[in-house]
Amino acid sequence: MATIELRHSTSVLREAERWFREQISSAHGSPFIAHYDLPDSLRPAPSILVSLVGGDVYRFLRIMDRFPCFGVWMVATAVGDQYGAGGDIKVYQPIAKRLALGRELAQSDRTRFSSFFKDACRLRGLALPPRTDGGRMVDDYLFQAGVSRSQLKALAQAFLRAEQTFGLPPVDDTRRLNNWEDAAAECALPGLQVLRRILREDAVGFHATSFFRLRDGATPTSAFEEAFQKAITDAQKSSGAVTPSDVQPRLAWGDGELRVVAPPGLDGLAIRVGGSEHRLRAGQGKPLPSPWPSAIEWCTGEAAFASTEWRSMPIFAAENRFLVFDGESGVRKCELDPTRHGPQIVPGGSITLIGRSPFQVNDKNAHPLGHDAFVLFCDALDQLCISQDDTCFKANVDLRPRLEVDGTRIARNRDGWLIATPKRVAVRGEVGDAADLEIRFTHPSFAGKKRSEVTKKSGNDLLAPLDLPQSGRFGMARVSLHKLGQERALFRHRFWYWPGLVALRDSMVFEADRIPENLAKEHLRHIVTDVSGRLVLRADEPYIRAHLSFNVDQRIIGFDFEPP
Repeated sequence: MATIELRHSTSVLREAERWFREQISSAHGSPFIAHYDLPDSLRPAPSILVSLVGGDVYRFLRIMDRFPCFGVWMVATAVGDQYGAGGDIKVYQPIAKRLALGRELAQSDRTRFSSFFKDACRLRGLALPPRTDGGRMVDDYLFQAGVSRSQLKALAQAFLRAEQTFGLPPVDDTRRLNNWEDAAAECALPGLQVLRRILREDAVGFHATSFFRLRDGATPTSAFEEAFQKAITDAQKSSGAVTPSDVQPRLAWGDGELRVVAPPGLDGLAIRVGGSEHRLRAGQGKPLPSPWPSAIEWCTGEAAFASTEWRSMPIFAAENRFLVFDGESGVRKCELDPTRHGPQIVPGGSITLIGRSPFQVNDKNAHPLGHDAFVLFCDALDQLCISQDDTCFKANVDLRPRLEVDGTRIARNRDGWLIATPKRVAVRGEVGDAADLEIRFTHPSFAGKKRSEVTKKSGNDLLAPLDLPQSGRFGMARVSLHKLGQERALFRHRFWYWPGLVALRDSMVFEADRIPENLAKEHLRHIVTDVSGRLVLRADEPYIRAHLSFNVDQRIIGFDFEPP
């Protein structure tokens, strides 16, 4: 009889594990396992697992090793259901209570428990916060607990404010999507630090993707999206305006200048710069001339200029620190402290660093912008060695995976780069086993079909060939990284592709076998066809910008070029 009951119990757990794997693998599956609710047919599974554990933590670890999704779900929901209730921020106590362990996890058990939990998450492609920031083991459990249902309305309000200024999230490119989420995190109400951290470390941009789908009219595919849709509706009914106590200005880097920016949804922001007062609309920025002030004075409200309640926001927390911005979007990412002990992290890829004194990064000198203002643009690939005066310190690059296309960057617009001769996709960062991953890519010339390539390990990177057509229409190429057998994309990237384009020779000639048929001739400026039938930038007349345009999906897609 006991054997029959054990077989039945194992069968229920196996069915629960299969159900979770199907949900996670779906195209819009959440990488935060606490977002899922068990169906009615599997409601007995938690009590069955508890009975099999029998109060022994090591027996639970063996079960989690066999049923990783279900084991992670038991831990994450225990934390998510009770964390913060009544001011209680304990983590191990609710886990022990959920698993009926009889006592809180001993200190000697916590490291092993954490190791099994992380291995289970990696096995099924569940999200984890970066471990290079000196974080705690409990951060993994809090992260998988995700945004709690009680904070969904606050999340919806923040995203709606971001939409007012930046538009809907750019879901086809994970890097740009993460920048959108970072900006939206600044719109959340004060005190919601766990919510902000989850948004900043949501490496796949799941929350913003769900927001895009729901705002685009898609049908919810999970209990989480149903609850999120209701939260968005409720947030729209209430006032979406930001009150003065909710917000402060942001710093950004754009057009070669440090700027102060009014956050999304803000009715009005007044700032004092160089003795003058300026009012900014939501999302509008004001350049800060050098020498940069030590702080910005600001206030909000309709009577901002008459207000005596001016507040102060420092530019740098200390004179010797550095600010780090995303190299493409200009979003502020972090601040580096030369005197800090322990690891400091910068985002991977293209970044911008600014400081008040001359400095070097990996022996490359920063450029002076004026008095007490220096900037350096670099590609963060491995580690940055930053020196200033007699001080030298190192910053590690965030190891979370990212997609990059190896090719020649020709020009960029708000939707991405025009890349010539793209030959392969590189997955940089901590990516795990190459045999378990594949790259999928699409282009209009594929007639709606997707092509897949299995990734191969090369040094620290995973690589996959990018076999794009050499003829056809100009359009958007999309690349995504997947675990084998999963429809859900771990990361996405997109770029503009002119089939057959080799280079912009001498900053003047578009070297290609043919001109795409969807060239928007009537929208070209200072670009003509030469005797060889190639497009060229004019060199026989003065102008500030030349403009190249194509018709794509009933839109005009354009790029600007400086004169040759």
